[in-house]
Amino acid sequence: MALDTLDSKIAGHVVYPVGGAVVDDEGELVTTGDKDSHYVPEAVSFENYVKDYLNGEGKTLLDYLGNVKGKRMVKIKGVGSAELEDKVYAAIIKNNDEGILLSNGKGAGFEQRVNDFAATYGISEDMAKEYIIAHEIVHAHDYHDEGQTEAVLCEYFSYMTNNAKAPEQKAKYEKLAEVAYQRAEAQKNSEKKAA
Repeated sequence: MALDTLDSKIAGHVVYPVGGAVVDDEGELVTTGDKDSHYVPEAVSFENYVKDYLNGEGKTLLDYLGNVKGKRMVKIKGVGSAELEDKVYAAIIKNNDEGILLSNGKGAGFEQRVNDFAATYGISEDMAKEYIIAHEIVHAHDYHDEGQTEAVLCEYFSYMTNNAKAPEQKAKYEKLAEVAYQRAEAQKNSEKKAA
C-alpha cells in the first residue's frame, strides 16, 4: 500500500495529502515529500507508541477483539503521521485487508493532541495515548462507525475493569470506560442532530 492513498477518506474524514511519513512493515521510512519535514519524527514516534502498545497491553485488546468479538484485524503495512483534519487524533487508511495507522501530524502534532485529549477527559497523557491507539485498533478490526467503535471500547474497558486485580489497574480501566461511554453518547447526540 503506497502513501499516494493519502487522498482517500478515513472513517468519513478527509486526509490532505500535503505531507506525511510512514514507517512501513519492513522498518523503512517512506515520505510524501521533504524528508526533513516534521512528519518524519512524528511518524517514528507514533510507530514506537503503536509497537509498544501492541507488544504490551494491546495484546489483551487484540485477544478481546479476535476471540470475544470474532473480528480479524487488517494487516498493518505501516505506521506514520500525516496531515489530517484538525479534529482527528489519529486514523487508519484501509485498502481491503491492509492498513496504515496514522497520527495527525498537522500543526502542533500528535503530542499536543494527546495533551488536549487528556485535559478534555481528565486522564493522564499515557492513558490518552492508550485510548487513541486502542480506538484505531478497533477501527482496524472492521468497525467503521465512530459510535460503534466507542461502544466496543466501552465494553472492552469495562471487561478490563471487571478483570483487573490491582486497584490502580481497576481505576485506570474504569476511567477509560467512562471516556468511551462519554464519547459514545456524544456520537449518538451528534448523529441525532444530523438526522
